[in-house]
Parts: sequence; C-alpha cells; structure tokens
Amino acid sequence: MATIKGTVTDASGTGIQDATVTITESGSDTLEGETTTDASGEYSANVAADTYDVRASKFGYEPVEKPSLVVNSGATVTVDLSTSRVEYKIRGQFTNTYGIGVLGRNTAASGLPIGVLGAAPNASDGYGLATPDDTLVEGDLDATSGHTLTVAGDRVMRLAPAGTDTNDSGVTYGIGGSVVGGYVGNDVNGSLGAMIGGGGGATTKDSSGRVLAGPNEVTDRFGTVGGGSNNRAGNAQSGTEDAMYATVSGGNTNTASHRGATVAGGVGNTASGGDATVSGGTRNTASANSATVAGGLNNTASANSATVAGGLNNTASANSATVAGGNQNTASDNLATVGGGLNNITSGSQSTVAGGFSNTASGRQSTVGGGYFNDARGTNSTVGGGGANRTGKSGTSKGEFATVPGGQNAVARENYSFAAGRQAEAFAQGAFVWGDSSTDTVQSLTDDEVVFQAGGGAVVWTTSDFSSGVELAPGDSSWSSVSSRSAKSAIQPVDPGEVLAGVEALEVSTWEYDTREGVTHMGPMAADFEEAFGLGGDPERISTVDADGVLFAALQGLSDKLDEKQERIDDLEDESERKNDRIDTLEEENERLHDRLATVEDHLGLTGTTDRAPEDD
Repeated sequence: MATIKGTVTDASGTGIQDATVTITESGSDTLEGETTTDASGEYSANVAADTYDVRASKFGYEPVEKPSLVVNSGATVTVDLSTSRVEYKIRGQFTNTYGIGVLGRNTAASGLPIGVLGAAPNASDGYGLATPDDTLVEGDLDATSGHTLTVAGDRVMRLAPAGTDTNDSGVTYGIGGSVVGGYVGNDVNGSLGAMIGGGGGATTKDSSGRVLAGPNEVTDRFGTVGGGSNNRAGNAQSGTEDAMYATVSGGNTNTASHRGATVAGGVGNTASGGDATVSGGTRNTASANSATVAGGLNNTASANSATVAGGLNNTASANSATVAGGNQNTASDNLATVGGGLNNITSGSQSTVAGGFSNTASGRQSTVGGGYFNDARGTNSTVGGGGANRTGKSGTSKGEFATVPGGQNAVARENYSFAAGRQAEAFAQGAFVWGDSSTDTVQSLTDDEVVFQAGGGAVVWTTSDFSSGVELAPGDSSWSSVSSRSAKSAIQPVDPGEVLAGVEALEVSTWEYDTREGVTHMGPMAADFEEAFGLGGDPERISTVDADGVLFAALQGLSDKLDEKQERIDDLEDESERKNDRIDTLEEENERLHDRLATVEDHLGLTGTTDRAPEDD
C-alpha cells in the first residue's frame, strides 16, 4: 500500500475546506479513492501502487488535476493542488468526450443562440440548456426585477428582489425578497420577505355566491401562504407592515390578518388577533391577541389568550377562557373553562363546567361537574352533577363554598351549606341536608343543622366488619344497638344489689348545657357515673348502653328487695291470720260460756241481774 496526501488551496494560499479529492486510474474513469479536505484544506488517502490522476473540486472553484502520478508500494506521495474561485452563470459537466455540457438554442438560421452561448447541433433548432441526469448546473442568476419560471407558458414561480428598511433608530437593514409559487394570480402585493409556496386558482363560486377557489395572497411583510386556495396572510390594508409575520399554511379561504397570526389549514378560518392561531377545522375565528382555536366547526376565541380546542359553535369570549369541545358551549369570564357537553356556560371568573347539558357556573371559582340544568351560583361553590340542582341565589352573595354533590332539585342556598339527594334544601348557613328518593321536600332553616330524610331507615356501623353499630329502623324513632351475645366477650354477671346501692348513692341533678341555656335535663355527672360503676372509660361521656345496663341491674336489685319485703309481709299476714283464728275460737268459747251463764242464772232465779254491774265492795 501507499499514501497520497497534500493540501488544496485557493489563489491566496488559504486551505479550502470540504473540497472533494478523487483518485482514478490514469487515463480512465475507474475510481480508486475519494476523500474530503479538513478545515486546513489537507487530505490523505491510502491506495495501491499504480499510476493515478488526482483531481480536486468544489462548487465555486475551478477544478484542478495532477495527471499520471506514479505511486510506488510503501511510498508517501505529496500532491498539493491550487485553484481559484470562478464566477459563472451555468456550468456544464461532460460524462465523456462526446457529452454535451451546455447546448444553446437558435431562434433562426442566423445561428444566434438565446440565453446560453453555445453550439447548436444544426442551424435552425436545438436547445438553450440541455442537462442530462449527470450534468451539473452551477452559478448565480441575476436580474434587477427578479425572475419568473414558466411551464408551458404559464408562470409557476416568481422571485421578487430584496429590499431595505430603516428602523426607529435610523439604522438601515436589508429584507429578503419574496417568492411566489403556484397559480399565476397569486400575489404578495409588493411585500418584502413574503412567500406563497403554491396552490391558488381562478376565482370560482357556487350557486349561492360562496367562493370555492381563488388566488392566494400575502399583503404584509414576512407573511406566508403555504398553499391551498383563496388564502390570505395580512390585512389587505394600505401599507405592508401592520400585519407582518402572518401565516396561512394551507386549506381554503383562510385568513391570517394580524401580526403573527396563523391559520394552519381547514376552510373559512380566520386568525385576526395578534399571534392568534386557528389550527384547522371550518369557519373558526381567533379574533384576539394570542387566541387559539384548535379545530372543529364555527368556534370563536374572541378574547386575549382564549382557547377553543374543538367541537361545534363554541365560544371563549373572556381573557384566558377555555372551551375544550362539545357544542354551543360558552366560557364568558376570565379564566373560565367548559370541558365539553352541550349548551354549558361558565360566566363566573375562574369557573368550570366539566360537561353535561345546559349547566351554568356563574359564581366566581364555582364548579359544575356534569349533569343537566345545574347552576353553581355561589363563589367557590360546587354542583357535582345530577339534574336541576343549585348553589346560592341569584343577585346575592349567598352560597359561598356551598355544595350539591348530585341528586335532583337539590338546593344549597346559604354559605357552607350542603344538600344532596332529591328535593333537599339547605336554606341555612352550614346546614347539611340529605334527601331520599321521595318527592317530599326535606329542608333545614337552622344554621349548622344536620337533617336526614331516610324512608328506609338509617344504619351507622362503627366497625368495618359490621359487628358494632346502631340502626334507626324505617318508621321508628329510636336507635337500636347491636347487642347479640355473639358480638360480645368478657361477659361477667353483676350483683343487682350492689348496682342498686350505687344508683342510690349516685347524685342525680337537674342541669342545663352551657351551649343551650334554658333547656333543663336530669341525670348524673359522667365522672360520678364512671367512678360508681367503672363503665365506659370516659369521664366526659355516659354511653346510653351503660346507662341502660345500670338501670336494668338496679331494677333487678330493687326487684330483689321487693321480693324480700313481700316474703316478710306474707309471713306477717300468715301470723295475723293465725291470731284471727284464735280470736274467733275465743269468741266462740266466750259465747258458749255466756249461754251457760244465762242458763244458770235462769235456774237460780237471777233473771234481770245479769246485766247489772257488780257493786264495789
């Protein structure tokens, strides 16, 4: 192997970067090596021992060649090549000795070519420029009025000249020329730096007069129409600077008429606000600064930074308002949002309607999650869903932080109130109202009150396995506690007498709660109750279960006492009955003795003296 290296330089001796160096067999087109010069213009290539032609070329420079270079095995041969920059209009390259680089065309037998100086193959015909696939065309085309490219006589591309402008500081700067492609009627109207990529066509209308097609145009500097038909970038007013940088990428009958406005495509869309954007769809309008319509049909973003993501007939008409989609939705206050659905309205600042039908969030920072005919009127209030539910009251400041999670015809009217279910009305501050499925209205008019309507009863479980809790049965007015033997442990009998003694010793008073003066209650104190019976373990509260148990045990103790007393009474009654029997016997005996005495007296003739009391001695 051997090495060929060297440097490619220009006329001043400066190295030329990215010049192509080709090494071919001497006298043939057989390529043996190819490399590119580095930043210093240096190159190096490894080849086999042979005789080579070494050639260097780069666009804008004359090609230079070192022919018949003999390279021996193991040798390093240095070949420095120097060239110079050239200026030309058209440059041809031959593929072989008989190729045609540039061929001129004659207009007549005079042999004078047009456009390109060169030999014609005959006196009356030929070509001004014939370029086979492997022919290079290089050079600058220059004309003071620009250039026009035609195909079959029709203009398909026009290049307009560049220009200059002067800023407010008096500094003059250059502006690029415009490019107009496509239909011959497309026009940039003298706007510098403008571009029409293509498209356009003759103005065509349907039977109703609606434009179906037409030329594309740019009316302000740096505007762009990528293609499509009947599109315009700019405001078409006098001057070319008040709607600069507008862009229409394509589509039909789209208009970007403000500075920095963009229409990506679609049909009949308009971006008329500064930096406004319509991404696509049909008949959408972004008419305020930085407003955006992503797509859909007949949507409008008419306030600064407002957004309509899509859907149909939606409007975002306040600053930074958003409609994500759906149909006939409106976000009409600052930072308000409608997620979707049909005919929903957010008319409160920073309010939200996620979806549903005909819902309204009219309170500041209020929210409606969905459903239909719901209205969140209170500030920071929420309606989760359902139908015809409401927070707050129109024309007032009521309903702040009020909530209706769902249901139907539920109203949380006052601040911090909560209403859920059917026909539930919280008409007091902080009230909590729960309605069941009946059509009977359940209502609270007392602040901070909790009201439940539960026609099927109520159950409160205090353990996850349903082993402890209370139940209010349907139609009942008292709670039932879980009290089965299977739900209990550590069961021990009690001495009713001791419990009765504890109850007898327990101080029972009448009293009023500090929080409800004027309402008298009766009972023991929790601490005394716990000390007396050791139940509940809470010196601040008395469990109704424990109170009931103590009363049951005390009644048993009292019953035992009554039984003892009854036994004693029974014994006394038996003894009294025995005494009565003895008295009866004595009375009978006395009666017999009296009868005998009367008989004796009669016999003794003492009649009439028996009733006389004996005289004193």
